[in-house]
Amino acid sequence: MRSICQQICRADKESKNEAVPQDIRSLLEFFPTCLEKHASSSNPIVLVLDSLDQLSDDDGGRELDWVPKELANNVYMILSTLPGAEYICFPKLQPVGGKSYTSPNDTKLAPTIKGIVHDLLDRVERLHGKVLVSQALTYIAASRNGLTEPELEDILSLDDVVLNDVYQYWTPPIRRLPPLLWIRIRSDIGDYLIERGADGARVINWYHRQFIETARERLPRKRASSCWDSLKYERLFPRKMVRWCEEVFCGQEWK
Repeated sequence: MRSICQQICRADKESKNEAVPQDIRSLLEFFPTCLEKHASSSNPIVLVLDSLDQLSDDDGGRELDWVPKELANNVYMILSTLPGAEYICFPKLQPVGGKSYTSPNDTKLAPTIKGIVHDLLDRVERLHGKVLVSQALTYIAASRNGLTEPELEDILSLDDVVLNDVYQYWTPPIRRLPPLLWIRIRSDIGDYLIERGADGARVINWYHRQFIETARERLPRKRASSCWDSLKYERLFPRKMVRWCEEVFCGQEWK
């Protein structure tokens, strides 16, 4: 909470040197005042606090007593936590205000995080094709440390299930996945992927474990295994790629 207050003060040039209390009792009083003081119609404050279930138990962090009961004008908070009785903050998390510019009749939000992820992936599949999207996202989730984009394109280009779906109505001169298809998919889910260094390369992987678990759930173990077998024994699949896939995919738990 002190870090949040410090960032808010630094963002305001007139108050960047404002002293922020260190003890929890003073912070509890300072926090709502800080929000109200620095928020305005021209400079609203939007706080996005994810994974409240990972907060420390110290000073009642998961009890959420530090969350203001009412928010000042031009202050908005978006809070999230894993569901379940074992997470103290879940039953305590209540709407704390804010406005929506979308009619409630046009808004549908699943009651769980996984449900929201499923809805997102359903939408992406409708836009770009169920087979291509499900295979691509599952390969990412199944990999040990993530995949480079050329690796992902190579794997999808060796997957007959994907290619048969992509090339339903014509036969290409080169039977390979067009790179533009993955670029379009990534443009819709880029906010939920992370790029980092692993195994000497820049790889992409899911940003949050909820996406990994949901992606694996969407492709049953039997189908995932058959996809791997079809790649492993494809005659055109170079032996070095077989060894690479064994290193990347084998040993992964599949739920």
